[in-house]
Amino acid sequence: MTPWRKRLGDLRQLIEEAEHTYFEPDLFRLSVNNAIQTARTITFIIQKNKAKIDNFDSWYKKSVLDRFSTDRIMNWLKESRNQIEKEGDLDVNS
Repeated sequence: MTPWRKRLGDLRQLIEEAEHTYFEPDLFRLSVNNAIQTARTITFIIQKNKAKIDNFDSWYKKSVLDRFSTDRIMNWLKESRNQIEKEGDLDVNS
């Protein structure tokens, strides 16, 4: 099993918790914050293990950096994670 596979399962669980707690603002906020932070942790783990992934550098540039740099949702996730880590919780709005 790859080192990041367990964390992917954790991320799935956190997303499901966010879905189930949508109408409970504090629990929803907690689940969303944790999901966003866990998603970034997964990318750190993958990068740490890049020697085990064939053609990692070209794959990462093409499939992650280039693709996500123009993706509106991925940019929101990046900005949201930075806010969570450095400034505090996201505003919870429906």
